[in-house]
Amino acid sequence: MLRFQQHTWLLMISILLQIVGLTAMTFTFRENPDVTVLSGLWVLTGCIFCLALVLSNRFWRLNQQVAQYSQDMELMVAKKTEQLQQSEASRQRLLSNISHDLRTPVSSVLGHVELMLEGVVDSPEQQRTYLQRIHAKMLGLNRLMHDLFELANLESANARFIWADIAAGSWLDEVWQKYVSDVNNAGFQLEQQNLTNTAATVRVDKDRLDQVFANLISNSIRFMDSDGKIVISCELSAPGQVLFKVADNGSGIALADIPKVFDRLYRGSHSRGNSSEHSGLGLAIAKEIVEAHKGSLWIDETVKKGCTMCILLPAIQS
Repeated sequence: MLRFQQHTWLLMISILLQIVGLTAMTFTFRENPDVTVLSGLWVLTGCIFCLALVLSNRFWRLNQQVAQYSQDMELMVAKKTEQLQQSEASRQRLLSNISHDLRTPVSSVLGHVELMLEGVVDSPEQQRTYLQRIHAKMLGLNRLMHDLFELANLESANARFIWADIAAGSWLDEVWQKYVSDVNNAGFQLEQQNLTNTAATVRVDKDRLDQVFANLISNSIRFMDSDGKIVISCELSAPGQVLFKVADNGSGIALADIPKVFDRLYRGSHSRGNSSEHSGLGLAIAKEIVEAHKGSLWIDETVKKGCTMCILLPAIQS
């Protein structure tokens, strides 16, 4: 703004000096005036004055654009700074959670091994029991390492996807046939509802998307009562979008945990996130996979009973 004012004042002073000079020349040559010369000078002054107005207006517009660009850059820098701060806080929280998840089983394994080395556990039955505990802990560590590696690949866009166009209703039936036996063997029911009424097609990596449904269905199985039921469905939520749902009537998720369930290694204290048998990365991986499909994954907070997970994917045709 200051530079614009400086340019404006310089132009105005230049025009004023020219007007003063022409006026002085007019009085000087009033006894023997040269009308042609004086008229030309006044016309030139008028042109310069008009040019000055145009340039001033141009300077003003450029100044407004620069001010807007500066404001946009400040907002962008502030947004990026906030994102970096959130990313750093998330990284620190992740490292803390990883340290905890690694330290606990490692300490347990070391304790069991030390007892065996000291001869405290001498009978074959006790040794077998301790070895089974060690094996279970190491399986948990191996699962955690695998999930961390897969999540890192997904976040860095290094994971490979094999895309295929499939009908949404056909995919829903395929998921139902694949997991109905597992759900029934666990003592629950698995139902499907195809509400699309059309041949809506989605482009997916079947193995990756199956991983998402496997995680959601297994979560439902772990947190349901004896009369539990899981319903998988698909419908057209909007033109060009297919909505899949995995709904159960289990214990649900505490409201305080809903904003955090997709965080890496997060385990809620009063909901299905508190299982110590899993790495706590399943939902984080599922979210990355769905977003790689240009979709979104969230929890339907309007459902009061159980938990309803929603997967929204773009449709190829409807």
